[in-house]
Amino acid sequence: TLDYAASATYGGLPGLGESVQFTSSFGLQYYARTEEIVSGKGKVFPAPQITTLSGAASTSAGQTFVENKSVGMYVQQEMGWNDRLFLTAAVRGDDNSAFGADFDAAIYPKFSGTWVLSEENFWGGLDDYVSSFRLRSAWGKAGRQPDTFAGVTLFSPEPGPGGQPSVTPDVLGNAALGPEVSTEIEAGFDAAFFDDRISAQFTYYKQKV
Repeated sequence: TLDYAASATYGGLPGLGESVQFTSSFGLQYYARTEEIVSGKGKVFPAPQITTLSGAASTSAGQTFVENKSVGMYVQQEMGWNDRLFLTAAVRGDDNSAFGADFDAAIYPKFSGTWVLSEENFWGGLDDYVSSFRLRSAWGKAGRQPDTFAGVTLFSPEPGPGGQPSVTPDVLGNAALGPEVSTEIEAGFDAAFFDDRISAQFTYYKQKV
């Protein structure tokens, strides 16, 4: 696995002043997994003293090989105004070896916003009862990769004419196969009451897969 992330925070841009702050982020993830299993089996041993596979009257062997690789990159831009209003936009691209040969990289956008109402001047005397109050909302997409060999056609061995070895299609692949994509929207608030003695959170979300 490889995971790299970097962020830069800056402000004071011409025409915006110090009240507007920006955070730019970039990230890269790489994941590779290889699994190889070789097994041997023996049956019908001529004597209890013989315990090696080569001494069995009937032997068989098997092998399993699975390999999967995934790479993803994202960029994100956050803007904050007076530490009370925050807007974030991001996009992520993923490619996985399980995707079909005709499928390009998956793209997932994201947008979110947060408004700390309790920092506004109009909040006034409510501070005695509601210590902090923050509204938040977000919309975005995410994906889950298919099974490792779902995008390719697999074959299995079969006896052919005259007992000769041959192969036959076992699993039909899909060259256009991509990830399972989910889209979600959510909205809610975080609140604290009576000098943070009581806190509450509420979130509404709707997800489509």
